[in-house]
Amino acid sequence: MVGKNNRVFFFLFFFVLLFSIVVNSLNNNAIKKDVASRYQSELVYDSTVRSVDDPWYTTQIKNYVLGEGFTIDSSDPVMSVRRTPGYPLFYGAHYMLFGEEYAHKIIPYTQSIIFALSAVILGMIVRLITGNAILGHVLTFLYGTSLFFIGYLNYTITESIQPTIVIFSLYYAVRYFYENDNFLYRYIVLSSFFCAIATLTRPTNGILIVALIAAVLSDNRFNFFKKIRSAFLVSLTFGLLFTPWVIHNYIKINKFVFLEAYYESEPFGGFGAKHTALIDWWMSWGDPRALTLHGQISDDLSKPNPYRSIDSFINKQVPEYTYIGYSKDDLRNAFILYQNCANERIELYQGKTKKEDLESARKKWGPGVQNIDLMKEKWGEEPLECESNVASKFHYFRDKIKYGAPVRYYIVTPVLIRGVKYIFHSFTGAIASLNPADKNFSYTQYFAKAISYVTNVVLWFASLLYLFFKRPKTEKILFGLFFFSSFVFFIYFRWVETRYMIAAYPFMYIMSTMVFVSLWKTLKTIIK
Repeated sequence: MVGKNNRVFFFLFFFVLLFSIVVNSLNNNAIKKDVASRYQSELVYDSTVRSVDDPWYTTQIKNYVLGEGFTIDSSDPVMSVRRTPGYPLFYGAHYMLFGEEYAHKIIPYTQSIIFALSAVILGMIVRLITGNAILGHVLTFLYGTSLFFIGYLNYTITESIQPTIVIFSLYYAVRYFYENDNFLYRYIVLSSFFCAIATLTRPTNGILIVALIAAVLSDNRFNFFKKIRSAFLVSLTFGLLFTPWVIHNYIKINKFVFLEAYYESEPFGGFGAKHTALIDWWMSWGDPRALTLHGQISDDLSKPNPYRSIDSFINKQVPEYTYIGYSKDDLRNAFILYQNCANERIELYQGKTKKEDLESARKKWGPGVQNIDLMKEKWGEEPLECESNVASKFHYFRDKIKYGAPVRYYIVTPVLIRGVKYIFHSFTGAIASLNPADKNFSYTQYFAKAISYVTNVVLWFASLLYLFFKRPKTEKILFGLFFFSSFVFFIYFRWVETRYMIAAYPFMYIMSTMVFVSLWKTLKTIIK
């Protein structure tokens, strides 16, 4: 029976692989045929889909080959530590083996293969937990045909591989908790190893190490000393993999950076303290899109009406309930100071740097490149005096909301404004051919997005329900803690980009399976 079940998994591996390749081939063909930019996407070397985040992951290896170091921008030391090295090394291996053009042509297939493998492994995890091979087969099929993940396999960003690495870590963790043999410590070490790789690929995956240690310490099979030994092995393995990266970061900027320079704000370069404060204020009442607004405000400096974007934002996007202890005029004046401060920086750089246009940059670096804004603050650079002045105003507005409307600040905004956005969507944004700019959807597009939307909502509600179901304590800690902590972190500390939660979806598929199994057993009991 075991052999037969494994043959089914073997068949499912090739089915998922073929399905993902076909879906992305159809998507690429739609992009190539779309001369009117109906799908607003572009292909790199006629293969991978261009992302605005590409430069953060594909330029390090090019600079390294040129002798400028493994960095995004050799002129700014912090750009050596701006991103963790996981995906840049993964892309870099393809680049060194095949060259840039063929790296882009081959990497979608590499990513599709490891995705298909992860779908099979996810099914095996469910088989280990439930002892039911059919459930594992069904889950492999459902996960492996999910457009949530398949859409990212033709991109050169972390979302293309990070769920896969998380599943590898989860697989060995489940073997540690559910198998009784002499290799338990080996399993926990391997789980920690892949957890570290996942975290070096996407820092927020580091939440998994907390869940893993908590689950180990809650395991009732072992006495206190064995629990401590397992937890020590988890921490040691994780720490050993991170040590070279931390040392590298200290050498580069003389500062301990465990993961990466988290966001483009002082002292890690970026749009300065004013921009960070703008985000802090916006987070107190909504879902920030501050990068876009910053660009619009800066661009308006050269237009007849320099306050067009400021007035449009205040009048159309800022709700009346945000004005607690300050007025609309106060906010407008703060934005004008923000714009003046941005202008000071532009004038400071005038004549000192020349931002390459996209065409010349691509001749130098290849079609995968995009410009990195030279106006951003660099490591060690003295901030403009206006930065702190503008920042203090937006922090003042934030504090007025924080202390004047604490329920809105701590509950309504993060949970009911940002939180629900993670639930009610189709998660198909990575597939261009399902998102026509003119919103003129075909029946096929409607159907695909509707199925994905319903699937996403069901996964979310079933996963939330799992937290209240009676399941083994260790299992609930391992799955529930990573899922819940990831959600809380993003709604309280980040604006909403649905792809941020992608690493939690393997957990959600498993938790949802456990819920449906429990409901089915309850239903059968009622019927009898």
